Amino acid sequence: RSSLKPPHTRLLLLITTIWRNFQRRRLLRNALGWCRHTHPVGSEVTWRFLLGDVPQGMLSQAVAEAEMHEDLMFLGGADEMEYSHVGDGYELEQANPELIKIVVALRRLHRELSYDYAIIADDDSFISTPNALELADMLPKERVYVGNMIDTIPQRFDQKSGLVMAEYTVNLYLHTAAKVPVFAHGLGFMISKDVANLIADLGLSMKMRGNDDMLFGVWLRSIEHPYYLHYWPWFHDHEGFEGAFSRPCDTASIVVHRMTPERWRTFSKLECHLCGPPVEPLDTQPGDKVSSVAEKETRTPQSKGSDG
Repeated sequence: RSSLKPPHTRLLLLITTIWRNFQRRRLLRNALGWCRHTHPVGSEVTWRFLLGDVPQGMLSQAVAEAEMHEDLMFLGGADEMEYSHVGDGYELEQANPELIKIVVALRRLHRELSYDYAIIADDDSFISTPNALELADMLPKERVYVGNMIDTIPQRFDQKSGLVMAEYTVNLYLHTAAKVPVFAHGLGFMISKDVANLIADLGLSMKMRGNDDMLFGVWLRSIEHPYYLHYWPWFHDHEGFEGAFSRPCDTASIVVHRMTPERWRTFSKLECHLCGPPVEPLDTQPGDKVSSVAEKETRTPQSKGSDG
């Protein structure tokens, strides 16, 4: 009977990506491989890159990558997201393909793989699997939603007046006057298996035209007594991005978003963090999409795929 059970892994990494980001997948895959090799994680971590239909002109590259690696999930449907901005939100005419990929992946893996927690992150991220496993050991078993939790119009104690005041800075950042449900910022978050199962079961019936991170908050707001765990120091943007959620290098970080080939040069293969000196050579191969840091990190109204 035990042979009929799906294989078990402690932590599942679901990485949203698009086909033309071959270099991003290669950089992250290389880091995950080194972290597995130099730390005793073994079969405790499994990762999958989530992809839609292969665009015209990329079939040979896609076949070559699939033949070499077994971590790609072919999920069908749109690969990239066409959108325009409303403040920091996305205005979409169709369902967000990133959300569809995540939901379909969870549905497919339901019978293929047993796991305790899942991390969902973009392909321009560093993920420290040793730190993530250490966090998993401290978490409740169910109803877990961990990340850089965003709460619009929260309250805070004002020292000067001695009163509890409304806090609107997040609303200014999001360009929204109304409160939205608490959500984990899209730079990466972690959920328990029961939450993942709920998303797999109901996700395709939920609202899907909008930001994937905000909509996760909308979906999960009805869970009874969820654990909203705000661990922003461990889920953040790279310091070089110089954004609202950027932090200096920290060996305890779990997900570091806004990685570029140049920023990967500080990756320490033996210690699995980004705090080393920039000793690694710049990783480029023929066929890589070469663009400046500014181009990578400036959103355009055509596609979110390459911007993260």
